[in-house]
Amino acid sequence: MESNYKRLGDYIQQIDVRNTDLSVRLLLGVSINKTFIKSHANTVGTNFKNYKIVKKGQFAYGPVTSRNGDKISIALLEDAETCLVSSSYITFEIIKQKELDADYLMMLFRNPEFDRFARYNSWGSAREVFSWDDFQEILFDLPSLEQQKKIVNQYKTISNRIEILETINNRLDECGQAILHSYVDNKKCDMIPLGEIVDVIDCLHSKKPKERKQGPQLLQLENIKDNGVLDLSYCFHISQDDYNNWTRKKEIVEGDCVITNVGRVGSVSQAPAGTYAAMGRNMTCVTMKEGLPYPSYLITALRSSFIKNEIKMKKDEGTIMDALNVKNIPNLIVPFFSKKDMKKIEENLRPIRLLIENNLFEMRRLNRVIEIIRNKEFGNHGIPRS
Repeated sequence: MESNYKRLGDYIQQIDVRNTDLSVRLLLGVSINKTFIKSHANTVGTNFKNYKIVKKGQFAYGPVTSRNGDKISIALLEDAETCLVSSSYITFEIIKQKELDADYLMMLFRNPEFDRFARYNSWGSAREVFSWDDFQEILFDLPSLEQQKKIVNQYKTISNRIEILETINNRLDECGQAILHSYVDNKKCDMIPLGEIVDVIDCLHSKKPKERKQGPQLLQLENIKDNGVLDLSYCFHISQDDYNNWTRKKEIVEGDCVITNVGRVGSVSQAPAGTYAAMGRNMTCVTMKEGLPYPSYLITALRSSFIKNEIKMKKDEGTIMDALNVKNIPNLIVPFFSKKDMKKIEENLRPIRLLIENNLFEMRRLNRVIEIIRNKEFGNHGIPRS
């Protein structure tokens, strides 16, 4: 596609409509995931007359980019006719709708290059701001409206498939938890300390090693996902010498579970088939003791309400971030059953866990296709590098 750079400010205009008559009540915020979300602000006693109104098809973005994970909060309102946002947001709309499609523009904003551009062009001493003036100066490649809609349709088809798979996985996870709870409700179990059935292993090294182009793969906290399966699509490699010098180390293999000790305390993921990676900092490995072949039970139990409640009681709440002491993990109480019941539970849970894993792998492949589409349209020529 030939370069056809346009100035964004020629296609959009800022809007500032206030809720003076209190006709709109839905209050939303904007996330770094580029979506409108339910606001968590304390609104008791708040006067909503000064809040801005956003209509369907309009945009809002937060100009403050510092302490925002190197991402800019921006979203297109699609799922409501109107909503309110804080007056700190900048709201705008497209004025040349016959030349620029809103969904296509939102694809531009989802491109990582846009976040990089916004952070690079943010200014300020106390806090860095991506101003409206700088926002308008974005140059972007503009194909025909027909081509824009074709690209958007490709993107939405894949995105819809990802949403379907995510919904299926949520239902499968609920099914697995229901199986576990049904045995507990029938009082066919003992509540025992986790340490009686698992080995709990942490690693010890003085500092995070430098990233290398090759060498052992090192797990990071971002590899531990809330969906229960380690995400190894991103690899952080370290030198073999660095790894050999660690005081304590653990290679994570299929069936091992890894729990986060800081930040998102208690998030747990299980290593899928083919995993061979070194365990990083701020995490703990939990693996079934020898002779207990129940990996599907293990990840289900670690994701259950039993463990979540235990962790909530045993974690240390800090001023900066919460933490879970490794010494407390073996003392977490879990349900455990007779050998006959454990075999049956594992047989029921295993196909559920495998299907969840397969769906996640497909979702990651589809997300990679979305990246390819975005990079093709925006990667090298969507936003000129600063």
